[in-house]
Amino acid sequence: MNSQPRISRYRAMAAFVTASFKPGLYAVDARYTTIPSLNKSDIRDLFEQKATEQLDAAIAADKARKEEEKGERTRKYANRPGSKP
Repeated sequence: MNSQPRISRYRAMAAFVTASFKPGLYAVDARYTTIPSLNKSDIRDLFEQKATEQLDAAIAADKARKEEEKGERTRKYANRPGSKP
């Protein structure tokens, strides 16, 4: 706003929305006479998908870590003093 003191609030909000969201996730009036609207369901779906992918990756990493720990415990048990080769 400081760089363009005469900018309308609608144009400023449009600039903010276009810089913050991917195309298709918002609607901006070409005449800048209304508040831009967000496609909330698509934004929600995008965030849900990203969160699901990250959760699935974390679960897979935890499972791999537990399997590795189990393998190490098994090797330590097999290599303990007094165990048969």
